[in-house]
Amino acid sequence: MTKQKESLYAWLIVLMALALRLFQLGKESLWIDEGFSLRDASNLEILQSIRPVYFLLLRGWLWLGGGANEATMRLPSVLFGVAGVWVLYLLGRRLLGAPAALLASAFMAISVLHINHSQEVRMYSLTVLMSLLASYSLILYLEGGKTRHAAAYGFTAILSMLTFPLTVLIFMAHGLFLLLYVKAYRPRTYFILGAELLVVAVSAPWLLNAARAAPGYSQGLTATLDRPTPMGVISFLGRFFLWKWYEPHGLAAVGIVGFSLVVTGVMLLGLKGLQRKDAGLMFIVLWLAIPFAVLIVASYALTNMWMVHYLIAASPAFYLLVAKGILSLRNRYLMAGTASIIVILTLGRLGMYYVKTERPEWRQAVTYIQAHEQRGDAIGVYYGACQYVFDYYYHGTSPWCPVGTDEYEAEDFRPWSEAKVKRLFQDYPLRGRRFWLVLSHHTMRGGFSIINSFKARYPVLDHKSYHLVEFYLFDGGADGCPRRVRK
Repeated sequence: MTKQKESLYAWLIVLMALALRLFQLGKESLWIDEGFSLRDASNLEILQSIRPVYFLLLRGWLWLGGGANEATMRLPSVLFGVAGVWVLYLLGRRLLGAPAALLASAFMAISVLHINHSQEVRMYSLTVLMSLLASYSLILYLEGGKTRHAAAYGFTAILSMLTFPLTVLIFMAHGLFLLLYVKAYRPRTYFILGAELLVVAVSAPWLLNAARAAPGYSQGLTATLDRPTPMGVISFLGRFFLWKWYEPHGLAAVGIVGFSLVVTGVMLLGLKGLQRKDAGLMFIVLWLAIPFAVLIVASYALTNMWMVHYLIAASPAFYLLVAKGILSLRNRYLMAGTASIIVILTLGRLGMYYVKTERPEWRQAVTYIQAHEQRGDAIGVYYGACQYVFDYYYHGTSPWCPVGTDEYEAEDFRPWSEAKVKRLFQDYPLRGRRFWLVLSHHTMRGGFSIINSFKARYPVLDHKSYHLVEFYLFDGGADGCPRRVRK
């Protein structure tokens, strides 16, 4: 392959990544995690934060006018995601050569996991970019010994960990790689190992904040998730391409399992011939294996963290191994067929991603409420964390308030009783006015118990259900009004 052709293919992949991330960028409403981003950007306390870098950038972007609509708020994530595809190509080219680098970057360009996280107001596409830049800077320094590359490594490593603390697992993989090849690259390895210690020391306050927050978080949502199993690991590898699926049945379930087994098998082909002298391949293997191993152990020994976006920074290593596995096939028709199967099925899932509504339809729900509210109405939003998205869309005149906290609490996920519902709503009685009860992300947090409790006590005047958002309008009688509201 000539350099001109290689460069052309690389730019075509980058343009494809950009087009896929811009397509329907503002179609769907913000969702709860994006609401958290708006909260954290507006109330940022840098030293108390867990991951301040993205929220500092978001705060500046909003100040410049980036909050005009959903598309503009998500645009920085698009750019971070596209830049990550380009850096993966540059890094893969040095580790495995141009063909594998092009194929791996193409996989990342069409990955539904990466497209989704490049289309939301969250830190994950920046996390991947920063960890890729750090890895690329490290390889450049080990190859050339230039001080600017070592400085770039330290800088991007700090930014990476202050964007998402779990990227410390990537740098653990870097450290192990340097220990394995200390003779081959010394004295550069000593310098980088020292730099890694300095990076951890600088990042320590935020890493400690994350460690303190993890147990409390795990008592809530993650406690409801399955812990890793051998099949769960294979499923995760499939999710690096397909993102997530919703309890598939029949042929769909078989197809998803089959896809996951295929990409896992191809990845294992990429490991064929692994030897210590093959430093580039070893670098990739550690990059993927260490985060997986640590998260598996931690999910059983400490706190369950078995969520695919927690391992997103390791996914580029997986794409590189899959690309190498495909290119190791001796029959070019088998090679083309395997690549085509992976691409076609990924694009099929991507088509579903664009067609199917993935995020709660807050825009539609709030628009309906505003069109039908009356003077004297009140609004309650459950659960409390949804307040940030509701606040973004609601421009009506009725007083409103969040119900419950905006944190994950173990109590939310335990069995609900009538007494528990009354305790939760004791400050928000339905008395003397029509009351809109808006619910989202509530099905695991007593949502059905809450709805049934209110239905038993108050007449329902209206009810609408949108994707992942629903609301009821109740007649509260004539005994008073809500004690406190928030707007």
